[in-house]
Amino acid sequence: MFKIQADRHGDLHYVRIYSGTLKANSRVYNPGKDKKENMPQLWRIQADHREQVDLASVGDIIGIVGLRHSITGDTLCSPQEPILLESIAFPETVISMAIEPESSTERRSWPTCWR
Repeated sequence: MFKIQADRHGDLHYVRIYSGTLKANSRVYNPGKDKKENMPQLWRIQADHREQVDLASVGDIIGIVGLRHSITGDTLCSPQEPILLESIAFPETVISMAIEPESSTERRSWPTCWR
């Protein structure tokens, strides 16, 4: 997982598939957190166009809505064949600040450029 973006339907997690296939409504394993995640929705994203898909395969970059435990840099894999890829190394933070809406209603009304 290399990016998480706030979206009106929930956080959109961007993932590149390195091997195998990923099906919508399946479960994957996050070995770094030792948690299982549901994959309710898979989205093929091109600029502002989104298309919901049922299956993604090697080389695809997709968006996933509905993950609860995974963050940027995490590896998601098959529970039967766990593998942990090297995480993304981030430089030390100079200034840290986050602005978030207080409710999901406010999240939907935010301008697109803020998401």
